[in-house]
Amino acid sequence: MKGMEVKMKRVSIIICLFILVVSSLMVTFCPQLSESAEPVKIGAILDITGPVAFMGQMLKNGIELRLEEAGWKVVGRPVKLISEDGASDLNLTNSLARKLVEKDKVNIMIGPLNHDFMIALEPYLVENKVPEIYISQAAPEIEAKNEWFFAPPGVVAQCGYYTGQYAYELGYRTATVLGADFITGYQWVGAFTQGFEGKGGKVIAHAGWAPIGTVDYGPYLASMKKADVCAAWTVPSKFLVKQYREFGLWKKMPLMLIYTNEVPEADLVELGEAGIGLVGASLYTPRIDTPANHKFVAAFQKKYGRDPCEWDVIGYDAASVAIAALEATGGDTAPEKLRKAIHNVKIDLPTGPFSFSPSRYGMRSINMLKAEMMKGKPGWKIIKKYSAEPEALPIPPSSKK
Repeated sequence: MKGMEVKMKRVSIIICLFILVVSSLMVTFCPQLSESAEPVKIGAILDITGPVAFMGQMLKNGIELRLEEAGWKVVGRPVKLISEDGASDLNLTNSLARKLVEKDKVNIMIGPLNHDFMIALEPYLVENKVPEIYISQAAPEIEAKNEWFFAPPGVVAQCGYYTGQYAYELGYRTATVLGADFITGYQWVGAFTQGFEGKGGKVIAHAGWAPIGTVDYGPYLASMKKADVCAAWTVPSKFLVKQYREFGLWKKMPLMLIYTNEVPEADLVELGEAGIGLVGASLYTPRIDTPANHKFVAAFQKKYGRDPCEWDVIGYDAASVAIAALEATGGDTAPEKLRKAIHNVKIDLPTGPFSFSPSRYGMRSINMLKAEMMKGKPGWKIIKKYSAEPEALPIPPSSKK
């Protein structure tokens, strides 16, 4: 009996000690468990209205699809997307950024799209230690020293430079250029010039700089100097393409798009015969033949009833980077941990294997595309691929030259 009593006492002591240890652990970790139940907040400034509204909605489509695939959770924490419409207005964009950071307490910022706005916003986000995932190609001379800035789409030179190289490879030796009248337009045209003249070609004329939202390109086309090819990047581009045909310029010199992002396939379908034969560079086409892209295209078609375009996938990529970084931190949103995790992201995206360069720009393959009739409608066909590290390319000018 006494032996049994001793054993019972020992068991009781062990149980009590176990309860004490568990209670202690609960006290220790309860604050963290409570904190983990708080949502991760992703802020996004997207231009849903204004001259580039179609881009903003596409970016949002991609972001929401990726978060939906994740079940709106990461490592057990709910994810909340707080999206605001910047409407292509600098003052509004700055005001919304402050609201997202100071009131909503976002952990990551996606956007804004406009390069000029992003440059103006950078010091504020750095001061508040909010990692920024940019949603267009960027300029290394501006953001390279900002450790809180990340550009999954890469740098401007990646598409512009290789369009210039490819124009020369097609046999063109002289070019007239036309660009959008803001920093990104200057850089696209500058990168094309560097690639084209680096091969031995010559840009003989600038047709001008068209403001964002231009729909009448008549004044630019009427005075355009003849060359072997015209290379252009305008916002949007479908009006330029249509009017270029109507002016009869195509027969005198073919039109190349320095970057095809401004003519998604929906616009190609709308343009019909006017767009057939266009050539230009892109990060993405739904015809990229990889398992990850097949899965993405099927999911996108199911949700939105159409093929994805480049802006859709850029939004999807931005959300994918954010999710991968949060998974790496175990859901920890401490700014420094999150910043380092974003930089170290290595994932498989619809465009292929992805990682950041040392200066936080996406390592990307560049697709040269040609508009052709496919299955009864116009579409972008991959005709060549280029690949280069962002820092290995020349830096294009950020002003009119």
